[in-house]
Amino acid sequence: DLVGGGWWAPTAIFENLGKRLALSPSWQTAGTSVVEAIFVDDMNRDGLREVKGETHSLKGGRQILQLRKGPVVRLDRVVVDGKTLGPGTYSFHRPTRTLSLKTWPKQSLKIDYLFTDAPDLGITNWDTSKGNFCFLRGHPFFVRVSPPSQQSFKPGSWIAWQERIEVTTANSQLLIYSAELDFPRNLGTWKILTLPLLLPGYTQIPNMPWGLPVPKPLSPTFLGLYQYRVRLLDAKARLVSESQFAFRLIP
Repeated sequence: DLVGGGWWAPTAIFENLGKRLALSPSWQTAGTSVVEAIFVDDMNRDGLREVKGETHSLKGGRQILQLRKGPVVRLDRVVVDGKTLGPGTYSFHRPTRTLSLKTWPKQSLKIDYLFTDAPDLGITNWDTSKGNFCFLRGHPFFVRVSPPSQQSFKPGSWIAWQERIEVTTANSQLLIYSAELDFPRNLGTWKILTLPLLLPGYTQIPNMPWGLPVPKPLSPTFLGLYQYRVRLLDAKARLVSESQFAFRLIP
């Protein structure tokens, strides 16, 4: 994708569509500024991934290579022929993930580094009255509910809806799926399902059908307003995405 800005202009992102860039931005700033530099980094550290011992072909005797994953947050170690290189023996350009070696390895090359699959956007600004900007990326995964077409249901009917889960990063995500239903008048919460999921990168699970039957007969005690809620939590059980809808059971 392409991120661009200008003097007294908005900053915008143009999506890479494969063989061309989109003509209209998929996102842009609400206002204008005097953009001096644009960079990506993981400001809130929510997408950090470690790479240990990445190897590269030694054929050809070249002295410049590119790390496989990015954006790179930090280069930790370069090991050539079993020895960790020190300052002055290599140069690294983080924005392009390019590593240049003073001496090309004879037997082995291993690289340790940190990259992110949830980069944020930073903009430095010549307009001192506005200052610099940081735009945080959304979380690596989310859930959305498409609620039923109606909001009221009678005993014996079926409540149907659809859910969508998406992983927006290249790397797999370990998450916890949770669905629950709040009963009316503080009658409690039904924990319908809690399920750990390991989804590969760029996964889309659209239009998942969900439904619940309304018992018949139904005691008047259970008539009223219900709240269905679905949540996604990360591997540390922190809430990342939530979607919900309300419906009413009537006589």
